[in-house]
Amino acid sequence: MLERVRAVSLDFFGTLIDFVPCLEPACADVLGAVEGGGGGGEGGVAADGGAVGAPALARSWGRHFGRMLEEAAHLEDGDFRTVRRVTEDALAAALAEHGLEADPARGTEAWFERVRAAELFSDVRGALARLAARYRLAVTSDTDDDVIAPPLAREGLPVEVVVTSESLRAYKIGPSLRLWRDLCARLALAPDEVLHVGDSPWDVAGAKRAGCVAVHLDRGDRNVRALPDGCEPDLTVRDLAELAERLLGGG
Repeated sequence: MLERVRAVSLDFFGTLIDFVPCLEPACADVLGAVEGGGGGGEGGVAADGGAVGAPALARSWGRHFGRMLEEAAHLEDGDFRTVRRVTEDALAAALAEHGLEADPARGTEAWFERVRAAELFSDVRGALARLAARYRLAVTSDTDDDVIAPPLAREGLPVEVVVTSESLRAYKIGPSLRLWRDLCARLALAPDEVLHVGDSPWDVAGAKRAGCVAVHLDRGDRNVRALPDGCEPDLTVRDLAELAERLLGGG
């Protein structure tokens, strides 16, 4: 299996970029703009069910986002919904759940601004330098182009191909498998010559359905979602350094 691999595709957010610490500060930004809420300090803002703090809003926002993105993943072409739209709708639902009024578009942009500035995981540069010596590297991400472009440009990673859900108007688990087909076409490789690594069930499920080698990156408490039963990767690693070691050995 691994001996046929000629290219390594990497998920971006959660795999290369540590975005999870951005969520609660972004929620504090949102709460600071709540109408009549009195600011987003440590005590939270007044709501129908009592004070709402950033952790509670983050949990609600994340839950609605997961559900709505799952629904959006099955809509393609003319019905396609960008990550921005899904994020805005999820924030609107989270605010309504807590009886709060704020602009979800402004809140979403505040979140994206923090995500664009988020840092690489500490293992990324060393692992990618090792992998790039033998494999072609790509990024495959369910994201909007204006969110991923700034950190990609800033970090200068040795990536040859970038595939996004917005550019293809399809998600990793979309019915057409368009992301994966475009990835393989741009690399001019067969699916089983491409290994994809990511931290989410969608990375594993999408790559497996497309015929690619699927690697689950299990960063422990940094993982947003655990793999469900029946979603079996070809390989599981705890960080990208371990992936490089598994592919390259001690060389």
